Amino acid sequence: MKTKSKGGKSKDSKKLRISKAENEAYEKRYFCIKKQCEKLEQRNERMLHRLYSVGKILKQYKKERTFLMNRLDQHGDNYREAPVVLPYETQEGNKAILNAVKQLANTKKSKGNHSSEGQSQSRKKSKVEVKDPNAPKKPVNAYVMFFQHHRHSVQENYHKENNADIGNHELTRIVGQQWNNLSTDEKQVFYDLYEKDKERYQKELAEYENNKDSSKPPAGAPSVTLDATTSKSATTELSSPQ
Repeated sequence: MKTKSKGGKSKDSKKLRISKAENEAYEKRYFCIKKQCEKLEQRNERMLHRLYSVGKILKQYKKERTFLMNRLDQHGDNYREAPVVLPYETQEGNKAILNAVKQLANTKKSKGNHSSEGQSQSRKKSKVEVKDPNAPKKPVNAYVMFFQHHRHSVQENYHKENNADIGNHELTRIVGQQWNNLSTDEKQVFYDLYEKDKERYQKELAEYENNKDSSKPPAGAPSVTLDATTSKSATTELSSPQ
């Protein structure tokens, strides 16, 4: 009886081992098939989107075709009797189409290069704009005023504590924390300073524009240009004693 039981146990263990190996193989196949199905679903979605866009384009082309046909019928054109030649039916036609496509691609590239060069030149020109030194200074906002007032104190305290100069990033971080810790009444002081500076700027800007307009010549005034002969005669008349 013991031998039979041992034999039965060994057979059961073999069946279990076989079943585990089969399960692993089936799981691998299942995951592979699942991945393939997901890829197919993505491709189908892309194809549906393309078909939808192509359908829109075809509808637009049909509308344009009907519009052109109606116009041609109004003008009495015999376009229906004209022979239609399809160039892609011959080898020469295929070559001509390929050459035309290549030429279009080259022209697009050259246009893109010219446009990029023109944009870079326009950017350079805009960067080289000269500011008028007599123009009034624009007002600074409340936070920048607070930063200007507390920058030196923060730099001095940092140097005393660390025996080193503070960096710009750390300086802005500390001053920003100080600004956020202020109450509304304390911030209002700097907002009032900003309003005063804004009024100052508006007054100076009005005066600057008035002076600028007065210095310009009137629109109807003739511009006097002296040639070389007229300038020489004028100098001789001025230099000759009467």
